Amino acid sequence: MNKSTAYTYINKNGKKVAGTAAHLHRVYTEMGGVDKYNKMVNSEHIKELAFRGLDIACIIIKSVMKVKRF
Repeated sequence: MNKSTAYTYINKNGKKVAGTAAHLHRVYTEMGGVDKYNKMVNSEHIKELAFRGLDIACIIIKSVMKVKRF
C-alpha cells in the first residue's frame, strides 16, 4: 500500500510532529473521527485490490494468447 496514510505536520510552536501523535491529530481533528478514517483506508485497500486484480488478469490473458498462437 502506498504512503497516503503516513502523515506529519508542523504544530503551532513550529515543531514537526510525526508518528502516533500526528496520526491521532489527523484522525480526530482533520478527518472528523475514526469512521471517516476507516472509510478512507478501506477505499485505498479496494483501489489496491482492483489494480492488482487487473495486473493478474492481464498476465492470464497474455499467457492464454501465447498458447493460442502456437
